[in-house]
Parts: sequence; structure tokens; C-alpha cells
Amino acid sequence: MIKSNEISFIAVESTSTSAFYPGEKDASNFIDGINCHIFDVEEGTLGKATLSLFKIEDAIFGGLNGYNLFDLFDSVSSYTYQLHEAFKDMIADTERCEGAYSLNILSLDKITIEPKWRGKGVLALFVGWLHWNFKDRAPLVLLKAYPLESDEATFEADSAKLIAHYEKHGFTRLADDSPYLWLDLNRMQDQDK
Repeated sequence: MIKSNEISFIAVESTSTSAFYPGEKDASNFIDGINCHIFDVEEGTLGKATLSLFKIEDAIFGGLNGYNLFDLFDSVSSYTYQLHEAFKDMIADTERCEGAYSLNILSLDKITIEPKWRGKGVLALFVGWLHWNFKDRAPLVLLKAYPLESDEATFEADSAKLIAHYEKHGFTRLADDSPYLWLDLNRMQDQDK
């Protein structure tokens, strides 16, 4: 059995999205798609992840603001739009993410861990990798806990289990009954001191 500290490498390949801002500006200037191949040198593939880096600071300085930022999120997919709407509602209700609209946001769109590596620390290492690589560029990570391998009969239980798993790794629900979670990488940094 592999121990989480034995995983030696996470390779990252950056790709640009094909999304376009529905106006004069090209959204691909403000959104980076990132594909991650998570693997161990000796063991091979452990999992894969897909991320979207929303460069909100660049968008604001590029002339987009307010309503246009919603279009920026909507231009990628309905998932990123729903994620942004959930996050926007949380900001309106609380002060938990002060100044969030001036920050870049990283969306963890999808992560899959190979079945034989689940429960063996791969997510913890990936979250550590996110912290190391994005804490200065995009301190807020958002995701929707959605079990990919679930059927209608077990979906709610599988969702609750997945949410608890993300919470164990530092993510916080946007609201008590929400499937959306967030992680402040800067707070992770503060806890490391």
C-alpha cells in the first residue's frame, strides 16, 4: 500500500479554454484551463483533475466589472456559472471572503482518483499542490461536490460522504445545505505557520 508521502510528482499541463466573452472581449484572455495528471513515478496514474483559473483581477483591469464578470463565468459552462452564483450569494450574506471580487478564483471542475488509490491521501497531496502553486495567484478555490459514480438511490448519501471528505481537507460549504464548497489557500498558509 502506498503512503501519501510516497507520491512523488504531479504533472500539470496548461491549456486555454475555447470560451468567448459574449461581447467585444475574448474571455479566453481571462480564463485559463488547466489539466492535471496526478501520478507517482513508480505506481503510475493516480488520478486526473480539471481546473479553471478565472483571472478576475485581469478582467477588472481589462475593463470588465459587475454584470460582465457574470458573463465571464457563464461563458465557460453552466457549471461555472452556477458555481459563481453560489459564491456570489455567499459573499452577499457573509463577510467570510472579504474582497473576493478583486481576487482570482480557481475552480476545481473535476477530479477523479483511480479506485485503487482512493482513501490513500491523494486528495490531501493535491490540495497541498494547489496551495503551493496557486496561493499567490488564485487564493480562493471553489468546487461543487458531485459524485461521478453514483446512482439515483445512493446519490444523496454519496454526496454527503463526498462533502465530508472535502471538509476533512479544509473546504467549507458555502451554505449549510449547499453542494458548493470553497477553500481559502491563504488561510491554509496561515495554519502552516
